Amino acid sequence: MFGITPVVTDIRVKKMRGMRIMDKRQISVQLELERPVKTDKWVVPIRLTVNLSSFLPDELTGTGVIDLGSIALCEKKSGKSVPYQFFPDQQELGARRKVQGISIGPAARICCRAGVPFDSRGELVFFPLAARSVYLLTFDVICSGQAMQSPYFNYHYLVLDESSRPLPAPVWHMEVSPLSSRDGELHVWQEGKLVATYHFGDGKQGYLYPLCTVDGRNVVSIGRSADPTDSHRHHKGLWFGCRDVNGVNFWEEDGRGVIRHKNFPLLKGGPLTAEIREELEWIQEKEVLLQERRSLTFYRGDESSRLVDVEMRLVPTKDTVIGRNLFGFMAMRGNPALEPLSGGGCLINGNGGISEEEILWKHSPWCCLAGNLVSGCKHGFAIFDHPGNPGYPVAWQARDDGFFGPALACDKEVFMAKDQEFCLRYRILLFQEAEDRFEALVKDTWEGYRNDTTGVWSKNHAEEQTGRKEE
Repeated sequence: MFGITPVVTDIRVKKMRGMRIMDKRQISVQLELERPVKTDKWVVPIRLTVNLSSFLPDELTGTGVIDLGSIALCEKKSGKSVPYQFFPDQQELGARRKVQGISIGPAARICCRAGVPFDSRGELVFFPLAARSVYLLTFDVICSGQAMQSPYFNYHYLVLDESSRPLPAPVWHMEVSPLSSRDGELHVWQEGKLVATYHFGDGKQGYLYPLCTVDGRNVVSIGRSADPTDSHRHHKGLWFGCRDVNGVNFWEEDGRGVIRHKNFPLLKGGPLTAEIREELEWIQEKEVLLQERRSLTFYRGDESSRLVDVEMRLVPTKDTVIGRNLFGFMAMRGNPALEPLSGGGCLINGNGGISEEEILWKHSPWCCLAGNLVSGCKHGFAIFDHPGNPGYPVAWQARDDGFFGPALACDKEVFMAKDQEFCLRYRILLFQEAEDRFEALVKDTWEGYRNDTTGVWSKNHAEEQTGRKEE
């Protein structure tokens, strides 16, 4: 596994001149980083646990607050801005609000005074611009003045002008709506264009349809094309379930099991990602067999690709056996135009398989469906099995009619211990790419996913890794 160890090489403090509204300091941190895949595509998101307060010099400690809305990231050599998103640690944010006496509800005006805690820990997510580069992270420290604390943590503090009006806030490129989630549908948008719709509640197992590439073309469908029996109506875009959980069928809609939606602990958008977190129960005749926490993270796409991360955290209420079967815990039904059988598409996997015969029930780290929705361009999607998943690399239930998904229990039963979390993670690539380059894009995406693109970034951590202190 590829481990990222960011090296902090320089920390600078700049007093911001001409600030009549408030007294601020700008902190600039230099970061050296090498990523595992040499491609300019947005297929290798980097996730770093960051403690911003660790970068502060002694003279600024305890004299103000860090404005999370002021964070900026750029490549040092070119000065080009790097798309990023910062997720504050919610416990830290809540504790800091409590110390400051500010409620989590409606926004409130504050005057930043000395002695306010500095801790600002969280996760920084971005797509690096090159395989090896040096980046500059900057953020502001508000030492005194008037600001408004927003309930939306991506904004954090909105600086007020002399007339007590908030200055412009950062632009969010990714959004989830409606936030009330009362109509059984959630829509994910990138800059006003639909990315996906998530359907939930009323007996639905939860599924994504449509699911669109960056150019707005839907690559999934509902039901099997030309199916007079209507026996595949449970095939809905990208959906979730399992054929055998302690003998109970949670796959077909007329099975005995029901996956019931409980609530959404988190719905959020931002400059780089939109995320849906959902809590569900797997029920058979009023008995809860599994508790699930499901997370869907949609990354802002570049000109040819978009990533979606899926995480399922399952906790059985008793010792549970996933019986040997070919369906579970996730699958996708492709757009009919992508089908190898009738649409002229192609089915490939990470072991060089190029047909149903070479892929069905075979173990591979990924599987991909692609075809021509428009002339001269390959549209499609790929599913990647995380190396940390049980049974990796997984076997695949894959058909030339445009259906495929990981088959976790294809070869043998899988045991889940009572009250022990069972985690499954997958990455989905949605793409439109030139016919001679789409396979390289899929392989680069896999290289980025199979390598560990997470790390810890703080001044103290850097000193421990490099054995030296920063000047």
